[in-house]
Amino acid sequence: MSVVAKSPYHSKSRYRRKVIGRLRSVFRMKLRLIVGHFVAAAFLCLAQQANSCSWAVGYFYQVKHLRGIVVGTDSSWLRYPRWVRQRAVRPNVNLRIYKYHHPSVIHDVSPFAKIKTDKKGRFDFGVLPDGHYTLVIDWPVEYGDLFDVEVKPLSESTSGVKIDISPADPACRGGHEITPYSEY
Repeated sequence: MSVVAKSPYHSKSRYRRKVIGRLRSVFRMKLRLIVGHFVAAAFLCLAQQANSCSWAVGYFYQVKHLRGIVVGTDSSWLRYPRWVRQRAVRPNVNLRIYKYHHPSVIHDVSPFAKIKTDKKGRFDFGVLPDGHYTLVIDWPVEYGDLFDVEVKPLSESTSGVKIDISPADPACRGGHEITPYSEY
């Protein structure tokens, strides 16, 4: 058996292959990490705002007359107490009313009536026939606000309603409500 003498370059080339192999492994891990961050960032950029509240279908706010005042704040990230939200009147807001239909067809038909609030946030649709309606309130918050209302004779002596169009928080509290209002 003959012994072959190893050249000093032989051990260096093996060392180089080992170092290059480790560098490639580290490079692959970094590349995977960068690609993972890129994919996660792409998903975050494509994500849209989701509304966690889904309002009950078939729930109607019962009113005697559709007149009153529009109030509310437009901050969806800063939650104000109810007494602050209900003192922020909304002037020059467009209100549209449609005959109720489920599923909603408000984009396919013309409104039953339109009106704009005055500088004090007040509105009055006048005398509406008894029935079910969808009230759409357009204002500078995304997509406006929808309320299903039922106009019917009620024994209450309230002369109008107060509509709070503040965005509801993720727990579906605060804002998006119609309450009786007798100071009209």
